[in-house]
Amino acid sequence: DIPVYLIFDLLIVDEAHKAKTAYTQLYCAIRWCPKKFLLLISGSPLSNNPTEELFAYIILMRLEN
Repeated sequence: DIPVYLIFDLLIVDEAHKAKTAYTQLYCAIRWCPKKFLLLISGSPLSNNPTEELFAYIILMRLEN
């Protein structure tokens, strides 16, 4: 658990392909972690359902989270 008063300036997520749907634990952790900027790093291409994966990444990168 991350304290509510702690806000990260930059959150860097390696292996971001593991957060490719809203149903993964990593996705939920990134989504609710207080941050000013987010950098998602992945060496894996979009695969089976590229529309869903791309949409998940876009939602994660919205700064008003």
